This record gives sequence, C-alpha cells and structure tokens, in this order.
Amino acid sequence: MNRWTRLPVLGVLWTTALWTTQSAAASPGSHHAEPPDPEPPTTSAEPGPAQQATDDTPFAFPSWLLGVGVGVTLGSVGIGTAMLGTGTLGAGSAGLASWPLALYSAGAERRLGESLWLTATLAGGFETHETEGSWPDDGQSYSLGGRLGLRPVINPGDRVQLSLPTSVGGSYGRSRLDTHVMDDEGAVHAASYRSRSWALDVQAGLAVDFWVAEFLALRLATSLLTMGHQQTDADGVASRAWFANLGLAPSFAVEVGL
Repeated sequence: MNRWTRLPVLGVLWTTALWTTQSAAASPGSHHAEPPDPEPPTTSAEPGPAQQATDDTPFAFPSWLLGVGVGVTLGSVGIGTAMLGTGTLGAGSAGLASWPLALYSAGAERRLGESLWLTATLAGGFETHETEGSWPDDGQSYSLGGRLGLRPVINPGDRVQLSLPTSVGGSYGRSRLDTHVMDDEGAVHAASYRSRSWALDVQAGLAVDFWVAEFLALRLATSLLTMGHQQTDADGVASRAWFANLGLAPSFAVEVGL
C-alpha cells in the first residue's frame, strides 16, 4: 500500500479513536459522580418561656417577685358574733381599736405558669390612738400575721395586669384602751380595757399590677371577702366566733422581679 492509500485509512482510525475516548468520558460508570450541593440547614424555633418578649410585650416577665407594701384596714360589714379585739388581719373587724390599723407587708411570689403565681406574705402593724378633752383616752393596737395563696392573672402578658388573689392566713393581735366612762349615777370614772385575739381565715381580693419595667411593678390591691374563725380574750372573758365579712383593705406595694 503506497502512502496515498494509507492516508485515508489513518484518518478513519484517528476519528474512531477520538470518538471512543469522548464516549468513555461521558459514560456514568467511567468516573464517580460529584456529590450534590448540600441543602441549607433548616432551623426550628426553640420553645421559649411562657412570658417571652413579643412585639406587643416589649420585655419578658420575671419568674420571681419580691415586694414590700403598706395597707390599711378600713372596716367591714358581715355576719358573726360581735367580739372585742383587734380583728383578723385584713378582715377589717372592729374592736377596741376602732381607728384604721396600718399594715406593713413583705412578700415573695413564684410563677407556677403563664397566668398563675404562688404567693407568701408576712404583715404587721402598730397603731396608737389618743384624744384630748374632758374625757381623754389613750390606746394602742398591733397585729402580726402571714398568708399563703394563689394569684391567677386574667390578662397575662399585658403591662397592666388584673388578678384575683385568694389566700389562707392567720393573725395575732392585741389592744389596749385607757379611757373614761360614766356610771349610772352620772359620775365619770377612769376605765382600762385589754384584749388579744387569734384568727384563721380565707380571703379573696382584687389586684392591679402596673409594669413600668421588666423588673419593676407597682401594685394596688384590696381584700373583698374574708371568712374564718376568731378567738378573743377581752379582760378575762373569752369568746369564739365564725365570721364572714365584706370589706375593703386597700394596699400599695412595690414589686421587684428576679
């Protein structure tokens, strides 16, 4: 075969070899497939606390509250045996101390849920009373007590929150009154009265909290209904009674969140 005859043959062989190489490169089994691009990770929202900050609530509410406050017992109306004594803590029962008895309190609250708090409070008060005139009198009264209860919140998450606290409590109080009385013959004599009392009661009330910051709230509250049992010893005469009173005992407190 001369050189002119070999040229076409070599061209066919070169073309065939080139096509075979390209086909092998395109075959799936000729190399490992590139791994697909990884998908972007998906993020899931973690469940937050019950009072997590939102657009409507610009801060998260705390889980603990510590507070101090002052209140006054204005009086009440109800049913029960009339007794001498200082009355129950927050019940407003009238006794020898007929003037309002200021109560100073300190308490702690723990959140049990989104709209429920466990409350514990200690309170005490001391009051003096003195009048001038032809029949002067002088008196003192004090009361000590504690309460444990629950405070459900009607509108949790709002800056102004309304709640309906209920509690059980006990108290101890004493009164002294030095005064003057007139006998049947019109003569005026000095008289002195002493009394002490114990009480256990159940109380329901109303409270409004104004949250000025995520760690600070101002509270206005009052008791509305008080029911319980009271024992009094007035000048050596003991008496017992069950009572149910409707009355107001407004208080103001500053609450700090933790």
